[in-house]
Formats: sequence, structure tokens, C-alpha cells
Amino acid sequence: MAQLLRIKQENVSRLERRNNIHLSTLKNYIHALGGKLHIIVELPNQEPIEIQDNETVEV
Repeated sequence: MAQLLRIKQENVSRLERRNNIHLSTLKNYIHALGGKLHIIVELPNQEPIEIQDNETVEV
């Protein structure tokens, strides 16, 4: 995993032990595994919104 992410193994271990990580870090980790990140936002009285991994969201 360290090679795929191009970081030191100790940083991979630190990442895997964390409770909170940045979405960009999670996205990179998932990409290194060959996956894609999708987030579904569910708000009251609205249809769910899916945010796909190549989209940017403005707040």
C-alpha cells in the first residue's frame, strides 16, 4: 500500500489507525486499491444526493 500511495509504510500504518481522515486522503487510499469513492447525502424531505469521486462540491 505504501508503494501505491507513494508514502512511507509508517504513514500508512498511522493512516489506518486514525479515526478521522480527510476525504481526499480516503479517496487516494481507495484509488490505490483500484476502487472509487461515492458519497450519498440524505437530507430530510429531499431526494438523496450522490457525490461521485470525480465531482467537486461547493459549500
